Amino acid sequence: MKATTAYLNGSKPELKAKVQWNRISEYMAEIGKRIERYIPGVAFLYGFSQENERNPEQEVSATVVAAWTDSVEVKIKLPEKNCRTQMPARCLMHHCEQTTAANM
Repeated sequence: MKATTAYLNGSKPELKAKVQWNRISEYMAEIGKRIERYIPGVAFLYGFSQENERNPEQEVSATVVAAWTDSVEVKIKLPEKNCRTQMPARCLMHHCEQTTAANM
């Protein structure tokens, strides 16, 4: 897994994460296929737009960019789809807080 942050003079702060793999077990491949069926519905519920686009077959990446002082743009690239949305920064922070609290 690779994670980077970037902030070039005059640009917007950005966080990127990318996961690549060579081989995974058949079990993990089956779980991935099951999850993939739910992505369009969940993305729609959270206000993401989708584009059918071919991306690297064994790679998933996510980018969060501070679009404005009060909003972020989220892009997720999967092998067969790209999802994106722009949301208030407070919504992203609220979701992170709830996820962290649920895992404690």
